[in-house]
Amino acid sequence: MTIDDRLILRQISGYVSGHRTYTPLIWPCRFAIVFPMNNKLWLLPALSLLVFTLAGCIQPSPPEVKLQDYALSKVTLEGIEINFNLEIKNPNPIPMDVTSYAYKIYLNDIEFLNENRTGFSLPASDQKLVAIPVYVRYDKLFGTAAAILNTLTSGGKTINYRIDGTVNAGLLGATVATPIKASGTIPLPKELPKEIKF
Repeated sequence: MTIDDRLILRQISGYVSGHRTYTPLIWPCRFAIVFPMNNKLWLLPALSLLVFTLAGCIQPSPPEVKLQDYALSKVTLEGIEINFNLEIKNPNPIPMDVTSYAYKIYLNDIEFLNENRTGFSLPASDQKLVAIPVYVRYDKLFGTAAAILNTLTSGGKTINYRIDGTVNAGLLGATVATPIKASGTIPLPKELPKEIKF
């Protein structure tokens, strides 16, 4: 069997005399599939081999997750609402499907939120901002009116927060996951309602 009768992979690009070459430009792969121009029966096997080779060549990276910011969006007689904004990024040069993501949010070591959400698609090298609203009741956070007054008068004018979770994604038949980890403090509003309800 001569070289004209074979399907081969070569570390070249462009045109080879007597052959048609296809060079994928997907990083980090760079190779050419070469097969005879006068034999169209090679087309389907060549494309199948190309897909198989690309799947093995690209090493998928997990999604990147970070807490972008938070904001106090509402202050009422019963509690406050805090919006946490998570940024989920696809670092890969091909699209990624975020299949699901789950998280727990703790304030002063008390669990206030435990959710599982369905995912979404992320284009190549793109990111999406996910808003997570948390309503914080004073009675759950502080217990009693005396406790909140004691917290404020003793200088405890911040809330400790912690976010734990996981983002799951699929790419080229592989499943990748990234933990969600964030913690810090949130300052209490300077002026809380005078008649707090419990």
